[in-house]
Amino acid sequence: LERLADVPLERRGARFVCHAALADPSGAIRGQAEAACRGRIIFAPRGKQGFGYDPLFEIVEYHRTFAELGQRVKAALSHRSRAIGRLIPQLMSLADASEI
Repeated sequence: LERLADVPLERRGARFVCHAALADPSGAIRGQAEAACRGRIIFAPRGKQGFGYDPLFEIVEYHRTFAELGQRVKAALSHRSRAIGRLIPQLMSLADASEI
């Protein structure tokens, strides 16, 4: 935050990215998915929920940080939740083909 002190809010764009991969016991990648959540870094922490950067990462459309959003809303927007959601169909396909 010290390094960003002189950076105006409109230039504080940021994003969380999650890349999830599913590997078999030999280490071969059998599925992968990626998702991002765009927002910005605010000047001071807000909110009590979450962890890590959640109190500093504001979802612009909601005018709230991840730490201010309820778990249901955060789960719907989260880069992790969306990446895993994209990986599940691949896992199901492997299961249907008896490849897991």
